[in-house]
Amino acid sequence: MDQLQSELTRREFTDWQLYFAAEPFGHSHSNFILATLCCLVANYMRDEDTQAFKPDDFIPKYVTQEEREAELDHERHVQADLAYVAAMVEAGYIKKVVH
Repeated sequence: MDQLQSELTRREFTDWQLYFAAEPFGHSHSNFILATLCCLVANYMRDEDTQAFKPDDFIPKYVTQEEREAELDHERHVQADLAYVAAMVEAGYIKKVVH
């Protein structure tokens, strides 16, 4: 990366950005092409009463370690809250409402 930064001019970098905007390439573009193909096949094969698929339905969703940890932390809080409410119901402090 250091070598690239030392050899690539700001103008060349801008030109590459413009080229990428006009003609995307790389992993994310390959994902979009494959997702579009999957969407086409899935929509051809789906039942009439099934909602149409979109390419986004087939694009992998990547999450960072921080996002994954935050989600797990949230799940732990929800589980703790549910356990607290269950204990309060069990102890008779609150009544369980049945619909």
